[in-house]
Amino acid sequence: MLDKATIKKRLTFLITLISCISVTLTTVAITLIGTYNLRQNILTELEDTANGTFQSNIAYISFQQKDNLEKGLKAFFKVKPSINFVCIYDAEGNFFGSYFKESEYFKQCPEVNAVKEGKSYSNSGNALVNQKAYGLHNLQTGSIIIESNLSEIGVYVNKQIITAILITAIVSGLSYLLALHFQKSISQPILKLAKTAERVSREDDYSIRVANDEDIESNDEIRLLVGSFNAMLEEIQQRDRKLLKQNEELSRAKDAAEGADRAKSQFLANISHELRTPLNAIIGFSEVITKQPYGTIGNVKYLEYANDIHHSGCHLLDIINDIIDLSKAESGKLKIVFEEFNISKAINKCVSVMSKRLQDKNITIDVEIDDSSANLVADRLRFIQIVLNLLSNSVKFSPDNGKILIKVHSEKRFGMTTDYIVSVKDNGIGMAKDNISRVFNSFEQVDGDLNRRYDGTGLGLPISKKLMELHHGNISINSEIGVGTEVTLHFISNPTYISSLIDKSLEA
Repeated sequence: MLDKATIKKRLTFLITLISCISVTLTTVAITLIGTYNLRQNILTELEDTANGTFQSNIAYISFQQKDNLEKGLKAFFKVKPSINFVCIYDAEGNFFGSYFKESEYFKQCPEVNAVKEGKSYSNSGNALVNQKAYGLHNLQTGSIIIESNLSEIGVYVNKQIITAILITAIVSGLSYLLALHFQKSISQPILKLAKTAERVSREDDYSIRVANDEDIESNDEIRLLVGSFNAMLEEIQQRDRKLLKQNEELSRAKDAAEGADRAKSQFLANISHELRTPLNAIIGFSEVITKQPYGTIGNVKYLEYANDIHHSGCHLLDIINDIIDLSKAESGKLKIVFEEFNISKAINKCVSVMSKRLQDKNITIDVEIDDSSANLVADRLRFIQIVLNLLSNSVKFSPDNGKILIKVHSEKRFGMTTDYIVSVKDNGIGMAKDNISRVFNSFEQVDGDLNRRYDGTGLGLPISKKLMELHHGNISINSEIGVGTEVTLHFISNPTYISSLIDKSLEA
């Protein structure tokens, strides 16, 4: 209950409870001390009564006047309602006379104990008993047993309980009223803090502050808490301003970047058209010259120049196509058309395209395919483009008489073929592991000297990576300097998943 109550109710309850406990403990302590003192007074009074009674009746004992003794006792103790009974014995311990309170006890005295001159006290239920022997001239003349009830103590305790209840009720009421007044200095500032925090959260407005009113000023700790809370809101507000300003700058930068990207795309579209038109003419006419359909060229040197023009034009056209493909991939405009095709035929076509370069460097190439009849669902033209990029790099960086291995194997999950793994491994120059991530950056090669030793634009692997991402697959490289490089392509070919991709391709 209390752990779910408000801080106002908690403080009020705790202040009232502490006050009630303090009053109760004080009353209990006073009652215990008073009870002890009252009991001691009863003992003293009982001792004095026993002495007076025996001394005043010693003559009756000496002259054996029992009737006169009992009359005297009755007359004497009627005015002492606290005495329950008195029993007097002679020197031999024989009963001599007694007084019993009416309707309180059986009128029979207990047997006297053999006590010497002196006194003995004992508790008997709710009463105190005094047993004492008396002597004269070193001779015991008799003894007395007198019992007093403790009704006075009971009356005192009852009065204390009633008084304690009244005082506790009064103190509880006053404590409650005082608690309501004094808890405001704590609960109200904290309540303001809570309401302010709730408002800040609800309105998302960090310009709101907690006011430092008189209640807050009167308490150093609360004032410190409020000051810290306001300082926190001020800092958050300043950060919001900075973030807003940064967001505006980022938005402007984004707009500028998008504008630049659109300009770049438009430029590439325009320049590709402008470059391709003359390049196609250059490539076409140089090819016509090399075939000599209109007669033999007079000088063989001109034929060599025509071949150089044709190869250079084709190379330049490939570079332009790579740049356009990379631009389309980065802008999300490059489309993938999924279809089912034979992996073995696609790999063999790539090897056939690269056969001239392989022969020029006398490089041996081996192809290992687990199942030559296996079909892959992917973009066939882009698959061939990726493999050609990898083969081109392997041939470029492999030494004369080198070796290249192409391996294709499948992986099964849940009893069916789901993935195809294609790897191209060479024994070329290799590279350090720290540089592997750099080769996927556009227009970058690991070593600047490579730009002079090996031709190329550094676009093959970046384009391949983009194309693999569009296939929802991945590409990885494992390489070691002086040992060689292995590039692995991981194609996902789950029938259900690929079917959905084909549907999307058809819709697009």
